[in-house]
Amino acid sequence: MEEEPEMDETERGDSEADARVIELYRSFVRRLHPDLRADGNAAVSGLWHEVQEAYGAGDVARMELLLALSDLESSRLGEQ
Repeated sequence: MEEEPEMDETERGDSEADARVIELYRSFVRRLHPDLRADGNAAVSGLWHEVQEAYGAGDVARMELLLALSDLESSRLGEQ
């Protein structure tokens, strides 16, 4: 049986980043997916499209930022 080569720090970091991107994306789907939201809010729709772009690029930092913006938006809408 062959041993699998050990991952270096860069590869390990990449797989952790990929896992975080997927985790964040699933969170966004539950919060923002147009099929789940019937309110037609333009801000939510814009945020959803930004999430799609960040997910496609695998941009963890941008997705983290969008998560914070999503939290702010949901807080603002909850108060109204």
